[in-house]
Amino acid sequence: MSPNKGLLAMLEGGDGVGKSTQIFLLKQAFEAIGRKVVTVAEPGSTELAQAMRELLLGENIELSPEEQMFLLCVARVSLYQKVIIPALERGDVVISDRGWPSTWVYQGDMQEVPKAHIEATAKMATFGHMPNLLIVLDADEGTFVARRSGTGLDKMERKMESCKGSVYEGYRAFVKAHPEFSVLVDARRSKDQVFRQICEVIKVRLGIELNPVS
Repeated sequence: MSPNKGLLAMLEGGDGVGKSTQIFLLKQAFEAIGRKVVTVAEPGSTELAQAMRELLLGENIELSPEEQMFLLCVARVSLYQKVIIPALERGDVVISDRGWPSTWVYQGDMQEVPKAHIEATAKMATFGHMPNLLIVLDADEGTFVARRSGTGLDKMERKMESCKGSVYEGYRAFVKAHPEFSVLVDARRSKDQVFRQICEVIKVRLGIELNPVS
């Protein structure tokens, strides 16, 4: 990969698995080799996307899985038009906390929205910009529960708890279906061990060498 080419990396996984920590470490590592980094989070990072997030998480409106999907698409269009695509055109590294794979897992795998619909709307909402690399932080349900101990669940998280199936199994299914840009990283280890795994994946998949010392 050209050192001046824009790069879109996504981190996915269940809540409490350590995405925010690894995004912080990745941002530092890319900046250390001279790359400009833009970090974003879905749904959010623009005024319209944040409004969609508030609708999704609001306690006063009950949304069907299809309504959730389309609100997420509206948020995604805004984020890609206003932030991600301009950053990629400048040659920046964009690191996204979640993306359309979350919709595939949460609305598709767990709430049975047809995945073909999710993939079609994702292609439109992202203007065809698929991630260069998707890193899924993989853990078991016990790890997830332990890390979330003592924290509250928002509306979407409570809904997922009532669904059949596992968030982590959903993400594993996504990686199996999209091996060309997706990889699982064992998130049950320490943050430094996880970061070393991520750096190795980036070296192998993208040809970019980062310092794995956090």
